[in-house]
Amino acid sequence: IVIQFEGAGLDKKDTFGKSDPFYEVYRVGASGDVLVKRSEVKDNTLNPRWKAFEVSDTQLCGADENNIIKIKVYDYDQTDEADLIGECETTLAAMRKCKNEMVEIALINPKKKKKKK
Repeated sequence: IVIQFEGAGLDKKDTFGKSDPFYEVYRVGASGDVLVKRSEVKDNTLNPRWKAFEVSDTQLCGADENNIIKIKVYDYDQTDEADLIGECETTLAAMRKCKNEMVEIALINPKKKKKKK
């Protein structure tokens, strides 16, 4: 499976400049989330386009296309811990329905979601 992600209008997390975003993809399972892929950092942009990557369905979702896949986007920081920009969940089944089409999935920051309630 070849997957490519891009972001549009991500939150600005740096005091000076924009964010330096990267993402992590997790396979969600009963025993916890397993990191499948960490992307490269895209410097100073709120609209990143990351390199495509290849992964097997076993690695991505345990060969069950209805298993949840979690995607987290962070702002890289050289001197501190990375800041979470937002996260979302999907499945391989949902991504396969789109094939070569661009699909928009909103990133939600759990801290901001809690403040709204």
